[in-house]
Amino acid sequence: IIDSNGKTISEFDFGSFPPDEVEWNGLDDNGSLAADGKYKYVLSATDLAGNSSETAISGINLDTSKTELMLAATPAAFNPAGSDKSKSSIKLSPVVKAGSGISEYTVEVKNEKNETVWSQSGKSLPPSFTWAGLASNGARCEDGKYSATLSTKSSNGSEAKTSSQKFTLDTVAPSVELKSDYTLFSPDGDGNKDTLKIAAKTSSEDKWTANILDSKNQVVY
Repeated sequence: IIDSNGKTISEFDFGSFPPDEVEWNGLDDNGSLAADGKYKYVLSATDLAGNSSETAISGINLDTSKTELMLAATPAAFNPAGSDKSKSSIKLSPVVKAGSGISEYTVEVKNEKNETVWSQSGKSLPPSFTWAGLASNGARCEDGKYSATLSTKSSNGSEAKTSSQKFTLDTVAPSVELKSDYTLFSPDGDGNKDTLKIAAKTSSEDKWTANILDSKNQVVY
């Protein structure tokens, strides 16, 4: 996602197979709301021979001028038990237009069945909330997709409500099983074991990277 000044705002790495659809929630790669303005979506690809091409959709207009309340959720997926602390919880960041004068708020996290698993209420709206995947009773929530809603009441009595994009609680590491019928081959073109075939059985993930390493652990392919 590129702004009108040519600066990359958000970048997606799809690996070998780009998805049929891409959703941009208006956030940059730091989890902050991008400025109102014109943007374009550029998709580029490079094949094994080094040939590259790209295509773009321009004229995307981000306009939040009439929106009083928004709720951003970052990162898109997290693991409370993971070693990466930057992805061990979800940060929910309210975006409130100046002059709203919020006097009460309620934030809720809901599962795919639209059931509220965690909530928090108060008088003074904090700059952000952190959810570590625990239900209100302290139990660990199941893996799956969740979303958050924020309801507010202003000092003048007006009410507003907004929802975040969906995010994923994922505590299961990717798994892969590799198998080869033989590990000795001779690419001499005689039709006998000219190539090495490796079968991979994997879990369902967006991206995999395979490397061939030599005896010095240097990547050769």
